[in-house]
Amino acid sequence: SDGFVRVRMSETEQRALDIMQPMHRNMNGFMFGGYLMRRALEVAWLSAYRFCKRPACFAGLDDVVFKKPVEVGVLLEYVGRTVFAAPDGSIRVLVEAQKKSLKTGRVEPTNAFHFKFVLDESAARAADGEVQTSQKQVQPDTYEEGMVYLEWRRRWLCDETSGHDGMDKGVCETVIKQE
Repeated sequence: SDGFVRVRMSETEQRALDIMQPMHRNMNGFMFGGYLMRRALEVAWLSAYRFCKRPACFAGLDDVVFKKPVEVGVLLEYVGRTVFAAPDGSIRVLVEAQKKSLKTGRVEPTNAFHFKFVLDESAARAADGEVQTSQKQVQPDTYEEGMVYLEWRRRWLCDETSGHDGMDKGVCETVIKQE
């Protein structure tokens, strides 16, 4: 054994359903993006908690993708999962939002949110006998999960080599070629 504890990506999955209410709409009549981001953050935090087995601190937001507007009255499902655990102890969580039709069963992707969390050091010291986050790894079980894992590993490598949490395209291309 290499000393790492592997946690299946599917074990960190957290889901939430919301009916979009008119009080959260923007001036165009669609759902306000800030509201969607807040709900996604709540789901991401729960997914991070499922991975760490203790509270994690929000450390950053990478990309937010608004693919389609979300109408008032729509049933929106958020699916969050921890997709990468970095050697530095930080973890990355992906939350995808999708419209669901109860009548037809049709699912339509609307948003993707990319979050970064770090373990709260005081919580880490208080948890006796728990495995440290830096000793845990995410275990993808399907091809799709493997591709998501690799994407997030590349994002982490880009962050490490650029010295900040922003994406430096030239550095990232070099890192990816070196893999």
